[in-house]
Amino acid sequence: MSLEVIGTGFGRTGTDSMREALTMLGFGPCHHMSEVMAHSITLHLLDAPGRLLRFQRKHPELTGRIPKKELAAYLNLTPETLSRLKQRLGTEA
Repeated sequence: MSLEVIGTGFGRTGTDSMREALTMLGFGPCHHMSEVMAHSITLHLLDAPGRLLRFQRKHPELTGRIPKKELAAYLNLTPETLSRLKQRLGTEA
């Protein structure tokens, strides 16, 4: 059984501290809304290869651990496009 928590609050009310505390207690990964918004913006600013390379650069610890179907959805790609990109770029994500 997994536990998912969505903590909300107004700006400057300790939401980042709560994220850090939950991560330290083992309820991670926890994400702050600023991270989520940055990802949304990235989807519109970068092309497909750029999104994949940015993900690999920012999250090297996740390489090979995320199912390809989930990674493709996160990057707003089809699984087939992700496979072609990985082949073309010679990467293992």
